[in-house]
Amino acid sequence: MAKALSHELRETTKANSSNFQFKSSNDNKAKEQYLQKIEYSTDTSRHAQLKRKISGIFDTDTAYSLLTSCAFGKVVENQFQFKLLKDIALSEHIKTKILQQVQMVYGNKITKLQITPCKQSISATQGNNTKDENNAYLLELAKQLNPDSLWYKARKFLIERHNKYIDIATFSKLIVVQEDDINKKVTLKSTSAFYDYYIRNRHMQDLKTAFQTQNCSFELIGWNDNYKITT
Repeated sequence: MAKALSHELRETTKANSSNFQFKSSNDNKAKEQYLQKIEYSTDTSRHAQLKRKISGIFDTDTAYSLLTSCAFGKVVENQFQFKLLKDIALSEHIKTKILQQVQMVYGNKITKLQITPCKQSISATQGNNTKDENNAYLLELAKQLNPDSLWYKARKFLIERHNKYIDIATFSKLIVVQEDDINKKVTLKSTSAFYDYYIRNRHMQDLKTAFQTQNCSFELIGWNDNYKITT
């Protein structure tokens, strides 16, 4: 029987307080301006090309974090060197996507990233902290969503693949209009035109992969479509 996850609406309501919107708007605007400066740069150096590709392939938060935390180095044999200037955790998925962008700029001869950690960082502790943060976030999410639902399982997959911050900034902006257990299909809708455009251009493949792991499909309807939410 088709059912909706109405808890997602409460999450949207919480995010609509004036203070939250003001701070979030300012933060997002600063990040977008930073990335636009990189994307519109006329610098033709390889480092500049790589920065533009990273800005284009990742979501705003991740791209901003990477570009303000990494100092790109040089190619040594089949490795591309870069140094972390801040204590940030890079998932294997993010490393793979960075390597793909490096190969597009420097060629397929590059098969490995050589990453120098920040002097103050302790990789093992950092990794554990990230995992602990994600686990704590998932526990809270399970209080808002049905842990047995397809949407929760898809969100869990995405959080483990990326991190909780990507979920907060992106996937939490989706409302479940309908979850059809019989046909194993979830219908989603964005909370605004901005997130509808952003998710369609940056995260459709992520969503597709997340739902495929649950052996189900999804549909993202237009944010202004007059589609009645089933309760």
